[in-house]
Amino acid sequence: MPKLSNRFRRLVTTLVSFILVAGSAYGLGWSNLLIVKKISYVGVAPGSPQALQISAAVERTGLNPIKVGDQLARLNLAGTSHKLSAISWIKDEQLNRNWLHGTITVKVSARIPVAKFVDNAGSTKLIDSEGIEFTLPSGDQGSAANLPNISLNYSNTQTRRSAAHFVAAMPAMILESMTSLVVSDAQVVSMTSGLRKPSLLIQWGEVRDLPNKIEVLGRLLSAPENKKISMVDISEVAAPVVK
Repeated sequence: MPKLSNRFRRLVTTLVSFILVAGSAYGLGWSNLLIVKKISYVGVAPGSPQALQISAAVERTGLNPIKVGDQLARLNLAGTSHKLSAISWIKDEQLNRNWLHGTITVKVSARIPVAKFVDNAGSTKLIDSEGIEFTLPSGDQGSAANLPNISLNYSNTQTRRSAAHFVAAMPAMILESMTSLVVSDAQVVSMTSGLRKPSLLIQWGEVRDLPNKIEVLGRLLSAPENKKISMVDISEVAAPVVK
């Protein structure tokens, strides 16, 4: 009898364990106990074009959309994250599920544009301080209206990065006076500016030693004898040329 009793206890223990595991699996994956009750977005203004674009990507388009009422355990958050990473203006994305409150939190950080340019296809693109090109969603072009326009003679990653580095280093007064900016395939920068009338051509050379070049440019423009110059070459900061 003792042997039968031990076997019976083991059988009961196994059966109870199976029921608990099966019940937990059902509760997590198929019942209405743990479902999506709310989808929250962080990093974008509610109702903005950015918010509408990412909510469409998360909730309505592509594979495995997330909807209120879905089982939390069955969501493919990695797949959703992959969809968001394909949106060019998103620099980073993070998705979390809160089991207690049934909330999916979608957190994004946006790229900050420093300049804009027209690509070979005639489309306006933005670049951030890392030289990464991207576009904003339809309906949100106004935020880029006052960005400097640049012309890239040879649009590769290094050229865009040089342009972005240059623009990010410039004081507001210089950027606001700029009428054109050209970056060559050798990352050599030339600018036309309204700092002198009718216009001033500034040859910056390579994108290096910019703080010193900006200081030298300021001294040259403040000199009384340079009031009527039309060209400044500060490619070699130790030997500037004015005409």
